[in-house]
Amino acid sequence: MINLFAGEAALPFYASLCGRTLARPHARADDPVLVSGSVGSRTAFEEAISEFAVANGDQTETNWNDFLAAIKAGRIVVAATETKKS
Repeated sequence: MINLFAGEAALPFYASLCGRTLARPHARADDPVLVSGSVGSRTAFEEAISEFAVANGDQTETNWNDFLAAIKAGRIVVAATETKKS
């Protein structure tokens, strides 16, 4: 699995990989059989999407915890606002 969150150095590679992966199906979007064939085996595609989703979920959780820690440490100031009640 590619570490998608390895920092800025990984972003160009990841962007290129996404572009190459999606270009063929988009170019053939009018033919469902060709689109289906361009993503490889169903199992490989499903595994790749699943791995990405888990990694993204893990990163979101890490980001949330970092955000809360920054608030607690005073690096981010949070102001309470009142919401309008209907």
